[in-house]
Amino acid sequence: MPRTGYIPGYWSIRMNKEAGAHVSKPILAVISCAAIAVVLGCYAEEALFQRAFFIMDHSLQNYPFRHYVSTCLQEGTSPLWCPYIGAGFPLFAEGQSGVFFPLNFITAILVSGWKNYSLQVLLTLALGALGMVLYLDSLKLRTAATFFGSVVWCLNGYILTHCMFINLLQTCMMIPFALYFIEKLKEKYTIRVTVLLTVSLCFILLAGHPQSAFIALIFILPYYAVRVKPLPATNRVTCLIILTAAAVLLSMAQLLPSLTLFADSARQGNWSFERMTEMSLPPHFLLSMLMPYYYGNPADSTYWGGNFGYFWNSGCIWGFFRCS
Repeated sequence: MPRTGYIPGYWSIRMNKEAGAHVSKPILAVISCAAIAVVLGCYAEEALFQRAFFIMDHSLQNYPFRHYVSTCLQEGTSPLWCPYIGAGFPLFAEGQSGVFFPLNFITAILVSGWKNYSLQVLLTLALGALGMVLYLDSLKLRTAATFFGSVVWCLNGYILTHCMFINLLQTCMMIPFALYFIEKLKEKYTIRVTVLLTVSLCFILLAGHPQSAFIALIFILPYYAVRVKPLPATNRVTCLIILTAAAVLLSMAQLLPSLTLFADSARQGNWSFERMTEMSLPPHFLLSMLMPYYYGNPADSTYWGGNFGYFWNSGCIWGFFRCS
């Protein structure tokens, strides 16, 4: 008899489901809810609005940007220009506020102040957990692997140390949805799923972090070319081009102003190779994979690796649970 695992407060589920089959929709719903509960449980105080996300880039940039966007949308005005930064700042064109990312747009209209920003962070993590459950189940993994894979995706060391960059977080949390739709296309090629895949790629571009969006597309598009076998190779290439073009066109309302502003950016110009690679990971920082705090912890002002970059850039952390 197969052993049965129990989740407290819920009905029993087969935790050792044989690999090679999808779970039923009720069980998939339980796994999704359990993964989301674990992820948000690590941010219980923030989820109960007893504490805010307000450290470093949260308070220095992301919350002020998104608070201004929320205020404008609720007042029925445009967030194109922010008069409160210097002599004025093209906030919308700058892009990091992610105005057109659907989650941001909806919460900005419905909720005000710091609670709006907290909801954006928390709901993004919840979406990521859901997306990874769907993707791993589409690979027909065991139930336990699907659950733990989803939790680790949202609570791994990279996400924990980069949570303050909500635009990067939103880009990462949309990746599983794109992979899920690719797996669905592998099973059966349909227009509906193709549109959903295009929309997920569009959301990645609209999240407001072009670096991570570029890296995500470098992974997602070849993944599509390899996994979607029913189409001939030439048709797969054509579909890749159409998918990418459609996602870019759908995102042009944000991308075009951002590209225009980039021409006046401080990063525009002839940078030396040394300047562009000065934040590259020094080999000796690989030690932090085994001892995350060998170079100290910025939380208690003991980090001494600053000459090689910030803690979240240079620390190769293998993490699972958030530690306060």
